[in-house]
Amino acid sequence: RRTSNASYYRWSIRTTDGRHRQLLVVLRDDLDTQHAWDSICWLLAIAGYPFAERVIPRFGCARPELGAMAFEWVDDLTVQERIREAAARMRDAGESFDARWCRVLFIRGIAALVNLWKHSGRRLLPGDPAPDNLSVPAVDFRSGARVLTLGRWQSASSPDLMLDAIHREFFEKTAAHSPDFGAHLDPTWIAEAVVESLGTIDGREVLERVRDHAAIGPAIASFLERGGPEHHVPLKVEGAIRRFDNWAALNPQATADARLQEVEELVQLYHLEAAGEVWRHYLFRHTLFAQATPEVRDAFDRLLDVATDAPSTSPSSRVELSRLQAVIDDPELRTALSRLVYPRSVSSDDLDVMAWGEPGHEQVTLRTRIEDRGGVRYDVREPVSPEEIGQVYRIFYRDHYARPVSEADRFLVALDEDERVVGALIWRPNRPQVVYMDGFVVRAPLSSRGIGTALLEDFCTRCEGRGIVVVRTNFVMRRFCERRGFHVDRRWGGLVRFLRDPDETHQDSGPGSIESDA
Repeated sequence: RRTSNASYYRWSIRTTDGRHRQLLVVLRDDLDTQHAWDSICWLLAIAGYPFAERVIPRFGCARPELGAMAFEWVDDLTVQERIREAAARMRDAGESFDARWCRVLFIRGIAALVNLWKHSGRRLLPGDPAPDNLSVPAVDFRSGARVLTLGRWQSASSPDLMLDAIHREFFEKTAAHSPDFGAHLDPTWIAEAVVESLGTIDGREVLERVRDHAAIGPAIASFLERGGPEHHVPLKVEGAIRRFDNWAALNPQATADARLQEVEELVQLYHLEAAGEVWRHYLFRHTLFAQATPEVRDAFDRLLDVATDAPSTSPSSRVELSRLQAVIDDPELRTALSRLVYPRSVSSDDLDVMAWGEPGHEQVTLRTRIEDRGGVRYDVREPVSPEEIGQVYRIFYRDHYARPVSEADRFLVALDEDERVVGALIWRPNRPQVVYMDGFVVRAPLSSRGIGTALLEDFCTRCEGRGIVVVRTNFVMRRFCERRGFHVDRRWGGLVRFLRDPDETHQDSGPGSIESDA
């Protein structure tokens, strides 16, 4: 393909070991200009954004003396090609407009453009925010929507101009070129894409700034007035629910265990751990609990409402969770709830939601059970009194791990049948998907009975249920931790244990975002 100042070539290379590689090679005569070098620097910076999936093709190299650059070849169809194909089927084959498919296609494509602005530090807008400059994978669970080129980019601290251009390129031009197809398009999808990319708070801030714009304003105002960002459900959550419904329709006789396994596999398939703990609860509510009694559904909805209003507090720390458990009589749903808040539980007997505190100021903690090597069972939960917290520090002191008291400390304790603290773990939040384990200890007479290992595994399971992907710790317990899944990672500056594939660790959990623990 040729333009006025560049030629584009797709190179297909088959190596001697049988592997197939594809590159996009660009030849142009202005690579020695300052603008070209600024563009290359932006490509490197945006493609290397470490806290989310890449939004532009991977940059290979640039050779100004040869006037050549190389990029990853993106083999997906562009959004424009998918639109043209769907419009042709409507025109020639008489197919009806697929509103759900088109909505997902448009939101994913537009969100990729907003992500590019976000990954540039909110400093750069692409020069070609059009459907033919975007590719979106065909299946909804696969990540990888890409902005193919930066085009004639411009610096901007707000995406307002780009949103106006998106309305023109995606909606006005499509309606002009394919009237039958374009008549069904909904410009509020732009607002949904902004929230999909930026989240509730930042998304609302951006949308409020453009609600008075002449072209895009009415659609934005309509979106904000009918619920706005607070009622937007991420596309991956919608996709998981829809896929479960399709599976359930094909398997009406599926057992409760099979239904639970299907939901847990969908969590993995759509990477819902990264979406946040609230959305895992939302998925369970609209799949396994969709046919529960009205009392159970109402209790679950109240839990979701309070968790959405204060997302910084885990749903598993809400007293509404205790009230939900109290109204569930169905043992299969009790098992599903246990697996929701404690992913490795086998049955509802493994977990209790324990409420404590003064009326009107109740708090909850998850009480689980572990066994030592002798088969003796212990309860594991958070401390519920200052006395228990005092016991924790006393155990650390007696084992020569004296440490100052800190308001940031969080605790997990193991208690014997007499409610005495026999082991404890101290941790603190580090980032939304990262925690720092500051130490754990077991009373000396019980130190060789496997309680420490069981307590550590219980802690990691709780973290996994809350969407945590990385547990960090120091080198004091190096030998013990390395035998239990931790390893030295220089990027993180210490011992780490990944609770899921580190390649899937995105957003704010990256090592570059970690604050010092010194």
